Formats: sequence, C-alpha cells, structure tokens
Amino acid sequence: MTLTPNLKKLINESVILASLSELNLEQEEQLGEILEQASQKEILAFSISEVDYLSIDGALHFINAPYWTL
Repeated sequence: MTLTPNLKKLINESVILASLSELNLEQEEQLGEILEQASQKEILAFSISEVDYLSIDGALHFINAPYWTL
C-alpha cells in the first residue's frame, strides 16, 4: 500500500496536533478521528509512529548535542 495524498494529509495533521502543548475540544476530536483511522489502516499507524519517532529522536539529539564554539 502506498501513501495517498489523503494519508499524507492525515499524517501531517497528526504531527501538528501532537506538537501542540494543549488541544482545544475540536483539536482533540480531530486527533481522535485520525488515531481511529490509524487503528484500522496499518500504513497510517506505521507512518505516524515513524514521524513521531523521528521528531522525538531529532529533538533529543538537539538537546544532547555538544555546545558548538565559534
């Protein structure tokens, strides 16, 4: 199965929503709907998981990076 434009849109929306410090009710419902679809579409669940991993991994590398001197 390939990532369709619709699946890419859902992945992008999930990343944006997951990165917010707080969600309003509409955002909570939107994220819930995306996660519900992910529970039924393996490619969507896998893609969201990978993007989450890369986001967290990238943030940890940035936090743990040595100080650069000029």
